[in-house]
Amino acid sequence: MGGGVLTNFLQPADCAGSFQNLCTDGTATGDLKGAVGVSILGITGNAYHVHHHWVTETGDTIFLKDAILTAFPMSDSNRVLADYLDGVDITGEPEPLTARRVQSLPLVQQILIWDR
Repeated sequence: MGGGVLTNFLQPADCAGSFQNLCTDGTATGDLKGAVGVSILGITGNAYHVHHHWVTETGDTIFLKDAILTAFPMSDSNRVLADYLDGVDITGEPEPLTARRVQSLPLVQQILIWDR
């Protein structure tokens, strides 16, 4: 199973209901290609508590556990390097994926660089 995810922060007005109106939208490539969104539920220090929204290109919804995204400062203050140090777990997936994949499918830990 392979692929990647890239998201961008949206304008706060487009993120009503999330923590401090912070959210992202983007795309997923590879085996689970489609659209991905992330709502920021809270921030403690450099740790972001996040909730993902994922719909595949075929219209299936992938359900994920809330996760912690850890941010690391970079020399360019306009960029942030972040990683899901404990990964992101799929809690339920469309039936066709369940038949082909292991029951608990952890996503590859993602390393993201975000522009602020």
